[in-house]
Amino acid sequence: GSGGLVRAYSGCVEAIVAEVNWEFVVARVHLQVSGVPPTSIARLFQFAAGERYGAELLGEIGFGEGGRADAILAVAAYCAGELEGDLLALERGGVAVERMGAEEMILQFYGLEGEPTEEDGQEELEGGAGDDDDEEDEEWLALLR
Repeated sequence: GSGGLVRAYSGCVEAIVAEVNWEFVVARVHLQVSGVPPTSIARLFQFAAGERYGAELLGEIGFGEGGRADAILAVAAYCAGELEGDLLALERGGVAVERMGAEEMILQFYGLEGEPTEEDGQEELEGGAGDDDDEEDEEWLALLR
């Protein structure tokens, strides 16, 4: 009867669920932080190490005028506001934090200015960025379209 079918189906589903490797997807926000004073760089490294917010440093921390640091951090969207507040508190009025959109993130990562163009993609294909990997070249062109 239908009871046997339900038990068989339930047993099958339980077996599949037990074998699946589950991954939890968490929405992330990219924060571009700039102007971190030299006296607060250790805190920036702590935030980037994910000790409190689970943040991740994307790329390297850059240093500009007066030893001030700039970085891009990826953090779970649900705690981005709190991290933003702590970053701004490193030096009131001296540190800037900006949420980056996906396109901004790509431009920043590849060191491009303004809107991506077909020429940017062509330079990439011709080795302008020092990349010989054809798959990455195709992905880059797809992002530019």
